[in-house]
Amino acid sequence: MLCTSPRKRTADTTSPAADPARHVRTQPAGSTTPPATPARTLAELRTDHANTITEADALQTRSRTQALTAEEQTKLISLVDTAELLAGEIDQVHTAERLAAQRNRATAPTRPAPAAPTIIVAGNSRVPSEEEGLRIWLNSFGGRVSADDVYRARTAGFDVGSGRIELRADYGGTLNAHKRTISKGADPGQKFIPTTYSDKVTEYLTFFSSVLGLVDSETTNDGNDRTYFVVDDTAMISDYTTASSGTELAPTIPDNDPTLGSVVIKARTITSGYHKLTREAARDTAVSLTDKLAKAIGNSHGRKIEKDVIGGNGTTEAQGLMTASTQFGSLITDISTDSFDDLYFAMPEQYRNGAIWLVSPTLQARMRKKFKDTTGRALFSDAIEGDRRVMRYGGCPVVASTFMPGWAVNKKAVVFVNPLFYLLRLVAGQTIDVLTEKFHPHLAFAGLMSFGGGWLGPAAANQCLTTAASGLAA
Repeated sequence: MLCTSPRKRTADTTSPAADPARHVRTQPAGSTTPPATPARTLAELRTDHANTITEADALQTRSRTQALTAEEQTKLISLVDTAELLAGEIDQVHTAERLAAQRNRATAPTRPAPAAPTIIVAGNSRVPSEEEGLRIWLNSFGGRVSADDVYRARTAGFDVGSGRIELRADYGGTLNAHKRTISKGADPGQKFIPTTYSDKVTEYLTFFSSVLGLVDSETTNDGNDRTYFVVDDTAMISDYTTASSGTELAPTIPDNDPTLGSVVIKARTITSGYHKLTREAARDTAVSLTDKLAKAIGNSHGRKIEKDVIGGNGTTEAQGLMTASTQFGSLITDISTDSFDDLYFAMPEQYRNGAIWLVSPTLQARMRKKFKDTTGRALFSDAIEGDRRVMRYGGCPVVASTFMPGWAVNKKAVVFVNPLFYLLRLVAGQTIDVLTEKFHPHLAFAGLMSFGGGWLGPAAANQCLTTAASGLAA
């Protein structure tokens, strides 16, 4: 409660605080119009209100311990009156601002005004692309480069005159087509257009070797040996805690260990061999050099990788799918739908999703001729999937590779495998070396990369049909 005097309050006409009206606004004597004082903002009014309350609180607090003088008592009452007037003015200004906001919203256009288009001026100031840097680097061996070319090539990551360059190639993280589609977040039917060397060589590797797009793969930054663990849980099955005479209070936990193992995957370096590039092609701006390099190197690398992924010995080469496969049943002297069906159902159902038939082109043609129904129709389904025509038997793709053995004795002629259990390890980056004298006056370039691979799955997910030592059907 305010400490007030019982006598009648008198105002000090000489103090602005004594007259609340004069404290808020003043006008000259004899004037009948309000003064043209600038309107204060809501923030200013709130600041004045807070300062007034603070000053009044200080006087009120002091009145609890000592009596206020008449002047202090009058000032306290005046401050309280001023605070009330300021609070009312704050409400008025706040209401006016809210009304103005609603008025602006009502009169605002329903659609934004058109923005002026951004004008991009093409010129020599643009950042050099990988394509341009590669062309300048190749042209430098003919001596036709300027100081600006040297700078632009360096900006793109190429040292003019160097006999070796390192191209950024991370293979999109993986060659597996399904994983790359998910990581890119592409809508169904959306076509991916490669632009960089890494994108282009990745597309070429998987386009010319469909097997590489089906196996699992990863990209590592170094080529050191890496150990991968193998867990075979094919035969594992859970059981009740009361099994084998157990009880709820004394449960019996059966032994149910998975088969464990490990595989060391080494990364070995391969070369695509030297490829000739004419100086005319190098200086022709209409020729896409990254396309030519990626196609030539991608074809060469892709064939070598596919050769090892299928039949690598696992010692001096990457371990291959066919090498890691186990023989199913007895030796065969001819192929038949029965032998294929037996092999199909020998694989546990949990591994069939994603499985493929791996054969040679000659055996694929033999399947076409022999696998027919009573009306002569082939027991296959053909469809265009992506950019490829895919032949399926039993719902699984039939993948033909020239690196699979043909119809001959003592061969793993048919491999039924789930390729997702195979890991293809790629080392990031590709190197290109150039020799100026090999095909003089033209250029010779060779690509180098490192990779490794191994089977990390259960034996039941990789089985094969093996031909007999003699007596094969013609």
